[in-house]
Amino acid sequence: MKILEQSIQHNPPELYGDCFRTALASILNLERDDVPHFNDGKPCDNYWELVNDWLSHRDLVMFSVAFEAKLPDVLSYMKRVNQDLYYLLAGKSPRGCSHQVVALNDTIVCDPAPHGGGLVGPCIEDDLYWVNVLLPRSIHRI
Repeated sequence: MKILEQSIQHNPPELYGDCFRTALASILNLERDDVPHFNDGKPCDNYWELVNDWLSHRDLVMFSVAFEAKLPDVLSYMKRVNQDLYYLLAGKSPRGCSHQVVALNDTIVCDPAPHGGGLVGPCIEDDLYWVNVLLPRSIHRI
């Protein structure tokens, strides 16, 4: 896992930040610019399709789970049932927008935002925390 910093700050509707691609690059030990900014800084209806298409070329798929809970409870759960697994965690940043970080066990280990601050609440769009885990694509096939 690499500690990386995002290059594009979230400022909708003019520009959508690149915390997700930066966190994804961190987990994959890639450089930030080796991962596409899937929505190219704009709203995008097929965002997750683009993400999973890109991941499929690496024999990976993203598995996502939503949590309606407090952040310490989400982190504690992930440590208890998925010990020593890096995962992406989405919630609200201290700047008031939804944000993606990298966590391990019950600790945020990489916050791509230059200002840091981690997560202070659930995502603003749906009031949920989202855990995104990378899995081998071969176990996803039917």
